[in-house]
Amino acid sequence: MMDIIAITEEKKELFSDVYPGPVEKLTDPDHMSFAAVDGDKITSFLVSEMLEEEIVIDWIYTVPEYRNKGIATELLEEFVGKIAEHGGPTGIRVVVSGEKSRDFFDNAGFTFESEPVATGYITDFEDVVDLPPAKRSADCKKLSELDDKEMNLLNETLYKTDEPVAIPLPVVASDYADFSYVCIKDDKVPALLLMAEAGKDLVDIAYAYKEEGAVVPLLNLLSIVQEDMEENVSDEMRIRATSINDASKKLMEHMAPEAETENLYMGVRFAI
Repeated sequence: MMDIIAITEEKKELFSDVYPGPVEKLTDPDHMSFAAVDGDKITSFLVSEMLEEEIVIDWIYTVPEYRNKGIATELLEEFVGKIAEHGGPTGIRVVVSGEKSRDFFDNAGFTFESEPVATGYITDFEDVVDLPPAKRSADCKKLSELDDKEMNLLNETLYKTDEPVAIPLPVVASDYADFSYVCIKDDKVPALLLMAEAGKDLVDIAYAYKEEGAVVPLLNLLSIVQEDMEENVSDEMRIRATSINDASKKLMEHMAPEAETENLYMGVRFAI
C-alpha cells in the first residue's frame, strides 16, 4: 500500500517533473490535489477543481512503471473519502478520452452517458494550416488588457449564452495564456478565444465563443493567436482542443483538418 498525501506548498515542487501544468495550480484555493508516493517518489496523482455546485477531476495520472498495480484506484477512493469529509458539493464529474479511461472510472463507480459529450483534437503547431493574415484593430484586444467595464461585458455575455460554457465563470485573465483575445465592438462581444498553457509543450484552446454568424471575427482572432504563437512557442509545441460547441468546431475545421481526434465521455459519481 502506497502512502497517500495531500499536495501542499511544501510538497508541490516534487511534481515539477510529472505534472504537465503550472505547479502553483496544485495548491490554490480552488483545487484539491492528492498523490500516492513511494518514499520520495511520486507514483500517481490526482488534481481536482472545486466549483460552486460540483467537483471536477482535472487530472489523474500514474507513472508508467507503477501502472496496473491498483494505485490509481486506491488514490481515487481516498479522494472520494476526503470529499465526503470536506462538505459542500459531493457531485464529482470527470471527462475522459477513450474506452480504457472510461472503463477505469466506470469500475470506480462513475456513471457515464452512453454517447460522447465532445470531440477532442490534438495537432502539432507546425501542422496548423496557414491562416489569412490577421487584421489587428481596436476591436481585437488581449484578454489581459480589458478594463473592468469590458471584462464585465464579456462575462455577462457568457452567462447569458444558450450554449455550454466549459470554463469557470467569471472569466479571470490570469487563468489564461497572454495570447488570449476577445473581439469587442459596439458594446457587444462577437468572438472570444481563450488559450491556456497546459504544459511545457502543450497549449489548450480552452474556450471559443462566437455570437450567431460571427465566424469571421472568430477566425480573425485565431489568426492573431497564430501569429503570436509563432513568435513565442517552441517547434515541439502541440495544440489541444475540446469541441463542445459550434465555435470550437469551426476553429478546428479551419485550423487543423488533419488533427488527431478522440471521443470524450462524461461520468458522474457522488461522494456520500
